[in-house]
Amino acid sequence: MPDRIIEKWRLEAKGAQGDPWIIHITANPFRIGRRNDCELLLSSESISRLHAEIRLTNTGIWLKDCGSTNGTFVNFRRLIDEQQLNPGDVVHFASFEFQVERDDSSGDFGDCTVMMNPYVERLAQLISTRAVIPYFQPIVRMLDNSTIGFELLGRVGCDGIPSDIPQLFQLAKQLKRDVELSLLFRDSGIMEILASQIPGLIFFNTVPNEMDVNGLERSLYKLRMMAPHLDLAMEINELSITDIATIRELKVVLKQLNIKLVYDDFGAGQSRLLELMDAPPDILKFDISLVRNIHQRSPASLRMVAALVGMTKDLGVLALAEGIEIEEEAAVCRQIGFDLAQGYYFGRPIANLPSR
Repeated sequence: MPDRIIEKWRLEAKGAQGDPWIIHITANPFRIGRRNDCELLLSSESISRLHAEIRLTNTGIWLKDCGSTNGTFVNFRRLIDEQQLNPGDVVHFASFEFQVERDDSSGDFGDCTVMMNPYVERLAQLISTRAVIPYFQPIVRMLDNSTIGFELLGRVGCDGIPSDIPQLFQLAKQLKRDVELSLLFRDSGIMEILASQIPGLIFFNTVPNEMDVNGLERSLYKLRMMAPHLDLAMEINELSITDIATIRELKVVLKQLNIKLVYDDFGAGQSRLLELMDAPPDILKFDISLVRNIHQRSPASLRMVAALVGMTKDLGVLALAEGIEIEEEAAVCRQIGFDLAQGYYFGRPIANLPSR
């Protein structure tokens, strides 16, 4: 007897305003979580990075929890082992509720939206109305704690969308609007800086999808035309640097536009100092994981961080300690030899910079 044909299934929920949210289960396995590569991305702190997984077989649809913190529930009972689902079952991923249904839709969904995400319209509205609020966090010189510039950050200025900025960018990436959102935060902040006429170096962020040199060159040229006299520094996350040859090409563009290069979050996931120094930045930001509670580190750990700082400075690159929150951390970072610093100890992000 031939195997039974695998049936199609979907999850149904209600959006923030009661609008339908329908997710067709078209991948096998179908992953749910906060991680960018999940088929169902739920942007909430209550959701684990890989929260749960749905598996389709010729005997039906099966759900298992992937070690989530806040649990996966079927018909209000916490899931322990993998369980087969039936039409009408109510499934919770933490507080997110869905109902399981068979999918009788015909076709392969090539001509329709696979996920009717309730955030689609909200994100579009945020971008079209420019509903973001620029924030600025001071960057200081460790020698004398003087402010040498600001990192351009931002907050959401509307309701009905994640207010946590990393989650917001995860959502925007899923909806293929992360570059637009990045440019919106950048342009809004630069306009605020120009209005306040605050002097100093302005750090601005990028997202990995901006790393196409031709497209980035066009946006940076527009930025330089908008702010011809600002001292600018562009941050690139270390983990998004996958091609040193591309970064060398980008450095030529940045030099022409008089924009400094900053490698961000050094040491967060992989410490690639020697590789990164084949295309050295102007400033290297050491991740908060290397700075947090540095005054309580073992002598061997301190020697390791000090050696990395020394190697950075020997290459003519400024070393910046990120995430300093207390005086003891600042004192050790100063002793180790960091040139610059950033963190709540020196100043929290603020809006509405005073005019000069």
